[in-house]
Amino acid sequence: MQKKERIVVKVGTSTLTHENGNSKLRAYEDLALALSDMQNNGNEVILVSSGAIAVGSQKMHLAEKPKELRMKQAAAAVGQCENMFLYDKFFGYYNKTVAQILLNADDIEDEEKKENLANTFSTLLEQGIIPIVNENDSVSYKEIESEEKLFGDNDMLSAVVAVLCRADKLIILSDIDGMYDKDPRLYKTANLIKRIEQIDEATYSLAGGAGSRRGTGGMRTKLQAADLATAQGIDVIITNGKNPRVLLDITAGQERLNTVLYPGEEIRSPLVMLMYWQGEVGHAQNMFRRFMLAHNHPQENGKPALAPICRNSWGGTPTEEHLRAIKEIVDANFEFDCYWIDAGWYGQGTDPCPSVFQGDWGSTVGDWRVNPTRHPKTLKPIADALTDAKMKFLLWFETERAVKGVPATLEHPEWYLRSGGGDASQAPDGESLLFNLGVPEARAWLTKTIGDILAENHISWYREDFNMVPNPYWNAADAPDRIGMTEMRFVEGLYQFWDDLRARVPGLMIDNCASGGRRLELETLKRSIVLWRSDYNCFPYLTTEVTQSHTFGIAHWIPANATSPFVTKIDDYQCRSALSSGAVLGTDDFGDRRADPDVVEWMKQRVSEAKRAQPYFYGDFYPLTQGNWSEDAWLAYMMWRPEVEKGLVVAFRRAKSPIAALTVDLQPIDPEKSYRIEDVDTQETVVLSGKEIRENGFTIRADKPRSSKLLYIEAVR
Repeated sequence: MQKKERIVVKVGTSTLTHENGNSKLRAYEDLALALSDMQNNGNEVILVSSGAIAVGSQKMHLAEKPKELRMKQAAAAVGQCENMFLYDKFFGYYNKTVAQILLNADDIEDEEKKENLANTFSTLLEQGIIPIVNENDSVSYKEIESEEKLFGDNDMLSAVVAVLCRADKLIILSDIDGMYDKDPRLYKTANLIKRIEQIDEATYSLAGGAGSRRGTGGMRTKLQAADLATAQGIDVIITNGKNPRVLLDITAGQERLNTVLYPGEEIRSPLVMLMYWQGEVGHAQNMFRRFMLAHNHPQENGKPALAPICRNSWGGTPTEEHLRAIKEIVDANFEFDCYWIDAGWYGQGTDPCPSVFQGDWGSTVGDWRVNPTRHPKTLKPIADALTDAKMKFLLWFETERAVKGVPATLEHPEWYLRSGGGDASQAPDGESLLFNLGVPEARAWLTKTIGDILAENHISWYREDFNMVPNPYWNAADAPDRIGMTEMRFVEGLYQFWDDLRARVPGLMIDNCASGGRRLELETLKRSIVLWRSDYNCFPYLTTEVTQSHTFGIAHWIPANATSPFVTKIDDYQCRSALSSGAVLGTDDFGDRRADPDVVEWMKQRVSEAKRAQPYFYGDFYPLTQGNWSEDAWLAYMMWRPEVEKGLVVAFRRAKSPIAALTVDLQPIDPEKSYRIEDVDTQETVVLSGKEIRENGFTIRADKPRSSKLLYIEAVR
């Protein structure tokens, strides 16, 4: 794990443009990918970008960079538009929103303006927006050619921005690898200086002038910027911008690992995957999806395991209510794959535990005895009913957390960690403790305890939740000379625990929850499927459009996932918002709430709809709009199975969208073939030529605001 930081990245003209002045589209794309991934990893990112005058000059068909002030300002005005167009386009691929900030000297020198500017940066970063900063060259002559320059060039501007925003790190992308003892473009014997502790006159004497004819800065201005930033405690890195993805290397690393190893002891690094690709970003995303399904996903009978279509229920609900629900499923011929029992089935409490918002489910975690009040005959009657109904059984656990006072914490306090350190036996009753999976004998006990419950009740899906932040527990347990080792052994133990459970219970599948999808990485995804990708969907006041955006965003990376739309009434739009490779459906999310007969029939239709759509989510993913959760927009995407030439289009017209028709490009369509298109809602079918679809686009109509469309497409053979 790494420390989350506020990072300012400066990119120069030479990185963004070719020698002839044309934009390097691949550089913009790679930069957007790298900064988006840095933000996805929890960092706050600000981009300071040059290139406006150079790009504008090319757009205006000027033979060379202009020398007159008025022409420079005109080129800057044109270039800013082109720059922001490209940034908006490429950041949009990764569902990122960007904002433009143009600065001049007055914005920094005037204290009131400076404060307002700092507030603007803070607000944008809080909202997850990436600010893109440049000098306001089209207005301010000072920053182009006056002797009264404050910034000098964008190297110094980036340092000023870093100081203003209290950044942790400033990364300056140059046209060479960094600072050398002599100019590497002239001297083959030049040596890269990997670290500079102090910038003095001797350091400045090594720097030359501008690096390229398209830019204004050189190594000297970068040193000046570094001097300003480091004086405020900001780390500065100067590196080659030829491949902006180098930013991912700069921000990678494990935050806490500084340890001695005992004789014969081994440690391992986190699993990292690098995938090389050519062509469009969308192609790369689908190559990644295919890789994940084939090589980093649980397999069943030699094929990628499918996420189930689940009927969810609450563990605190008494046995008789579960039996009633199972009978309802059987009598109505629902197509559910799996019956889901969540928290609240365990412990020795006698008070009711009616829902996730009430009861003792959280305060009895770690006591994995079946609750005798809610389930007097244990879970066996439910397990038997599910066997008869030919449904799989999913059961919730939170094995890594235990509340002090449950039996295991009293019998083996040495197996548990406290957030402030110290002996767990001295913890007061009710304190949450972390079960230390890094202790082999503790892990062996847990594997047997949980494995016995799974085997006795014919559990097919082991659902592991994790509702705590483990870092303070790990950190407090580290010895001074073994920083990071508790975390490392714990995570290794988690992987081993899951492997041992699956070996003990043949065919067992794992649902990886962790307060929603907060533990999705290569190792866990190899062993599990996330069936509850966000705890945002635990609450009835959720915004449906956010659920749509979750589906859209995660589909770029993780093919198999599921969630619940949290429907409490008939609502096709809301229910379809959670369509994915699996589904969690029912009208009593995390509590007992009996549904009217008409709702039951409607839910049966939605289950069948999810079942039919499911295979397509294991195909390729094509965004048809940008990702968004705006109420006045559309969101649409296409899933495509190339091996059978069939696809699914899912589209949502939001409540405040004034647009009744959306024309999209269906990229997988072959112009040489014809396609049958079925509208699920109208039950109308048309056959169109692929050439017509690709040349004219395909139009999706939704006459009513807050409505959805499902369209199935297949090649006509």
